[in-house]
Amino acid sequence: MSSITSFIKHNYRHFNAAALVDAANAYNKLLADGGKMFVTIGGAMSTAELGLSLAEMIRLDKVHGICCTGANLEEDVFNLVAHDFYERVPHYRDLTPADEEKLLSRHMNRVTDTCIPEMEAMRRIENEVLKEWVRADQAGERYFPHQFMYKILLSGDLKQVAVAALTGDLTAVAEMREAFDRRRRTIVRMLNEIPGVECPEPTGAFYAYPSVKGVLGKQIAGRTPTTSAELAELILDEAEVAVVPGEAFGAPGYLRLSYALGDDDLAEGVGRMQKLLG
Repeated sequence: MSSITSFIKHNYRHFNAAALVDAANAYNKLLADGGKMFVTIGGAMSTAELGLSLAEMIRLDKVHGICCTGANLEEDVFNLVAHDFYERVPHYRDLTPADEEKLLSRHMNRVTDTCIPEMEAMRRIENEVLKEWVRADQAGERYFPHQFMYKILLSGDLKQVAVAALTGDLTAVAEMREAFDRRRRTIVRMLNEIPGVECPEPTGAFYAYPSVKGVLGKQIAGRTPTTSAELAELILDEAEVAVVPGEAFGAPGYLRLSYALGDDDLAEGVGRMQKLLG
């Protein structure tokens, strides 16, 4: 039994949580009986990078069909050609009209906490869509919006669009790379300042994986965590900082922390951990 299955069976016991277990068991039984799974993805979840997990499930013959809205497919195509130019706005609820004006002047289209870059995504894609619209109109053909998206994906024309994105002005990419490098060095330094914590410098992604084995077994705020899962719960309760325990990745004794956030928030969060564990 996998660690995720064990976790769910142990913790998801009542009401909607228990219904998840029932659904998972029914899913397994459906496949065991030779059935097929058709997945319907609604709303913004279609753009939650679910393809990363769904692709593996498709390869393992656990998902046999997917339905999502055409609008979400459109946004995924934007993401495909302009991923590095997207910007997150974690504190979007606190934006002033002046802040919104600055985003607009940079042609950043904000959707809740994420900005879609108009020039790198929409303007490049619309030229390819327009070609398909004109060609279909001249041929007397009619298609649904999502079918046009599939056509430009399969045509190979987006390769040229991607090349344009990579060979154009990469100033924003350089700025983001510098920012993430700065945040990486900050989180590693601050975590290593905590007694009992050892954090190697990550070489990829936006996560730090510190060992907290030197902290386990010590009394902290009246509690004595013996696993990284217990420590993660304690940090959430006492410092109000969310971290992911290593047990979720088959690496007990470690924590996972993201540094894909603003410098001030990063320093504040790890600073709270320092006060709690120091």
